[in-house]
Amino acid sequence: MKKLFFLIPIFFILASFSKSETAFSDNTAVSFPALEKPSAVKLSLEQLSEIKVKELEKLTGEKLSLKEKLSFKLLQLKIKKELKKEGSEKSHSKGNTAFILSLIGLGLILVPYGIIASVPLAILAIIFGSQAKKDYPKDKKAQTAIILGVVTLGLFAVLLIVALIWLAAFTGWLNLLGG
Repeated sequence: MKKLFFLIPIFFILASFSKSETAFSDNTAVSFPALEKPSAVKLSLEQLSEIKVKELEKLTGEKLSLKEKLSFKLLQLKIKKELKKEGSEKSHSKGNTAFILSLIGLGLILVPYGIIASVPLAILAIIFGSQAKKDYPKDKKAQTAIILGVVTLGLFAVLLIVALIWLAAFTGWLNLLGG
């Protein structure tokens, strides 16, 4: 371990004396002169992910080699993948929140006084699930949260009706009201 602490500073000292050339010293790196100029056309990531190779050649004013075309297409695929992931994370978090609220609301129906808290949780689950579904239509958790929220509200209504019938039948509640 002591040797490692001794060798690391020596490595950095020796590395600082080496030549500071890049790995692409023979100009094999992809360069787009139009994009390096101060008056270059600025593209967003969405636009860059959708642009055709011919349009890129018009922007740069140079013909791209096969290697450059392939690397550009790979770059576009990576950008599209990251944009899709970035866009779906927001709605998935809202869909996850709705799903968790709906599960808690459904579970609280089984707890005697938890039924009071299950109604607002079910309503919030429906609202958050609808918002997440609007942002990202393929979100399965948001769809499940909406369904569980409606089921929770339905169970609450059924349990409320059963409780009222039980009170009326077994306690003579209707007789007290004037019957």
